[in-house]
Amino acid sequence: MSIEHASGATPARSRVSSESCTSKPAQQAPLLDSATKLQLWQVAAYGGASEVTLVGATPTPHFREKTDFVDSERSKAVAHQRARTKVRRYCVHNKIFRMFTLTYAGEGEDSLREVRRDVHQFIESLRSRLPKQFAYVWVPELHKTGHGWHVHIGFDQFVPQNLLSDVWGHGFVSANDLRKKAGGNGSARRAAGYLSKYIGKTFESGAIPKGSHRYEVAQGFEPTCARERVQALPQTAINHCISTYGHGEIPSYIWRSSELPDWTGPPVIMLQWA
Repeated sequence: MSIEHASGATPARSRVSSESCTSKPAQQAPLLDSATKLQLWQVAAYGGASEVTLVGATPTPHFREKTDFVDSERSKAVAHQRARTKVRRYCVHNKIFRMFTLTYAGEGEDSLREVRRDVHQFIESLRSRLPKQFAYVWVPELHKTGHGWHVHIGFDQFVPQNLLSDVWGHGFVSANDLRKKAGGNGSARRAAGYLSKYIGKTFESGAIPKGSHRYEVAQGFEPTCARERVQALPQTAINHCISTYGHGEIPSYIWRSSELPDWTGPPVIMLQWA
């Protein structure tokens, strides 16, 4: 992918901090992204996830102010997008692309509390059988046929399917290795998309009570991010991030909020590397 290089002064920078980041600052309320306007950008660089997000700090008349009115559908969409972003970064950071589905035999399991207990026991038993700790993401999904819940889970390392079936012990385990369909970070992003689809279903169905986790991850494997502020033209800010965080390599994907005509919040730019 090629991008145009903009002229302009070297962007002014503030100090860089590194911390654990679990939220995407891009999904507030959107706005028009001018290629000729000097802008203060909040930069969040997720090195392990090969991703950088830039959010413009200058509001416009179209920026949506907070009100007492809450649009439940919009809130649900924002929560879903936030969950998708967290899962994507977690999967890429930990190279999670080995996917399995855990199902229940017989009449299935209708209690989500029991499912959570069974999955936690499954993970603890698996930890005792494997030589090293592992990162994982799991998402419950309710069967449309009335067979209760099943679980989609992704791992960062190879685990024999027969071992998983033995440790699970409640039914069947099916496997899906996404390396066959995409390479590099693409495999992990594909896995994240696969998991996010089921996270979206839990938001839509309302089967999981508000405030309850719609997915779970292994603690201690969260991606970290470096933060800084850059004042520059949009393209100059992009070039700065390519040089600083992409080591000069052109991103495989660039997304700009200006591509969306109905974007009504601060300008956002996202860079991803393969």
